[in-house]
Amino acid sequence: ARVIGHPQAAEHIALNDVVLSRGAFSRIIGVQIYIDGQYVDRYMSDGVVVSSPTGSTAYALSAGGPLVSPGFKGMIAVPLAPHTLRSRAVVTDASDVIEVGFDDTDEFREATLFVDGDIVPFDAPLRKIYVQCAPFDVTLLRADGASFYERISTDFFGE
Repeated sequence: ARVIGHPQAAEHIALNDVVLSRGAFSRIIGVQIYIDGQYVDRYMSDGVVVSSPTGSTAYALSAGGPLVSPGFKGMIAVPLAPHTLRSRAVVTDASDVIEVGFDDTDEFREATLFVDGDIVPFDAPLRKIYVQCAPFDVTLLRADGASFYERISTDFFGE
């Protein structure tokens, strides 16, 4: 995740996901999603999860996102408890850049950024973040030799 337009602009690397969520004492926040500069959606919610294929079986799945094969190279953006019936997860291309911005309200000032579950502290409110795929691959090893589909059949569907 790359935080832009922020006094403490920084880059972070995530294996699983980047989560933007409302603060502990905040109400729902207005979130705008752009992909490659193109407006996609705006919704009131608890935030958004931007996941890698590896992270698709974690928080993104719990938030209603799809199970994604580890061979997929893009990202998945999943709204957290959106206050609408029409909001959906979006699956992107590997070259896409996801931009998440906030409505300029008091609630957004408490928005929190998590990278792979670790909170990223900032001295000033977040305004906007950009998330893109890293320019390198990660190799994961399977100790038991089971394929992704065998694992999801057992772990998620009980077969």
